[in-house]
Amino acid sequence: MGSHVNIMRDWPATLDARAAVDYSGLAPAEIQKAEREGRLSFKPLGPRGRKVVLRSQLDAMLATLFAARDGQPLEDMDFGDD
Repeated sequence: MGSHVNIMRDWPATLDARAAVDYSGLAPAEIQKAEREGRLSFKPLGPRGRKVVLRSQLDAMLATLFAARDGQPLEDMDFGDD
C-alpha cells in the first residue's frame, strides 16, 4: 500500500511568468492580462534580463481576485440561470 504525496516546493521570492502560472494555477493569458493592466509588474533581473515578478505582488493580486465584493462573489463566477 503506497500513497502518493505531493510535496510543495519552497517558492522563491521572485517568479518568472511560467513559475507564476505554476504557483497561482492561473492561465498564462490571465498572468499576461494582469501585467498589461498593471496588476503585476515584471522586472528584468540578472545579466540576461529574465523578467520576474515578486511573489508577494502575485499573492496580493490573487487575494484581490478572489475577494468578495459587497459580500457577493466576483461577477465572472456567474454560472447562468439554473
